[in-house]
Amino acid sequence: MDFELFVKPFPVPNDGFGSQMDFFGNLPCRQTLCKQPENLLFPVVEMHNIRGLDVIHWDYLFLVCKCRGFSASKKPHNHGDFGVKTTKLPIFAYVTNSVTMYQTGLALSGGGAKAGAHCGALKALEEFGIKPDILAGTSAGSLAAVFYSAGYTPEQMIQVFSGMSFFRDIVSPNVPKGGLFDSRPLLEHVRKHIPYKRLEDLPIPTRVVASDLELGRVKVFTEGELAPIVVASCSIPVIFNPISIDGHHYIDGGAFMNLPIPAIRDDCDKLIALNLNHLYEEDYHNSVVSVATRSFTMAVVSNTISDMPKADLLIDLNTQGATTYDMSKIGDLFKKGYASTVQALEAKGLKRINGSGRQGQ
Repeated sequence: MDFELFVKPFPVPNDGFGSQMDFFGNLPCRQTLCKQPENLLFPVVEMHNIRGLDVIHWDYLFLVCKCRGFSASKKPHNHGDFGVKTTKLPIFAYVTNSVTMYQTGLALSGGGAKAGAHCGALKALEEFGIKPDILAGTSAGSLAAVFYSAGYTPEQMIQVFSGMSFFRDIVSPNVPKGGLFDSRPLLEHVRKHIPYKRLEDLPIPTRVVASDLELGRVKVFTEGELAPIVVASCSIPVIFNPISIDGHHYIDGGAFMNLPIPAIRDDCDKLIALNLNHLYEEDYHNSVVSVATRSFTMAVVSNTISDMPKADLLIDLNTQGATTYDMSKIGDLFKKGYASTVQALEAKGLKRINGSGRQGQ
């Protein structure tokens, strides 16, 4: 569907990020390219592509022109009819909540050590020529997301965590207060291996989901110090101490949004979701760690199910036989995640593209 847009141009600096814009028409949706309005007096002089946004550059106007399913039916008589006049803001300020900025998004669920399957899934996606433009991760899915965004290959990601023990290398004993274990070892591990200090500096835009204890709601981080944000997202309640960031205490994002589809759904045209969590039957273990983890997993699966339909492609990764804390099986999980993803993509009629994988950092 074409998009008919009426504009009233006025002079703005031609600096690539016009400091003023007169914008008539609503852009509530995504991914249908607009035509140049016939009644516009100024010719198109160049076409830009800025982080996935098609932008038409007129002599006196910068105008984002992506939409879906909207057609203006009348000319506005003044600024208040359809328009917004804004000064001294970058162009992205107008479009963050209304226009698709990215072609392909990838959401990675939590699941503890089962995230080895995420690495296999990423390998398969690469072989099929699918490379995400934006990532979202919850809990262990946030670890996979930031390592991948930082440039690690799926195989390198497995190597970084191979030979590690959860209760030796990820957490350390702790005088129980907010949690049974201290997550400082994981914090230092992330700082050691990720060459980016801040979340917003990652080459692939990445969003990390945590749960705010004070406010009682989900928190989607888009910026800030990377390592504490990731550890906050991974902090399973009762097991980990909550992580304090800017005066708020955070626990595992899975409490509200284990499959972080909503974190990026409005910003990407196509969204693939990788799910690690399934409620397989388990024997009862009479320990605080086991009961707390099993209880949390049941809650996590519940909110995961509600978000599943929002993905364009949901891939349930085979994690049977694996547990949240057993890191000895991540190599086997890599293979299972790879096989699950290949099967899902082939079922969609997709084929491998040779030589599409990464070559390393």
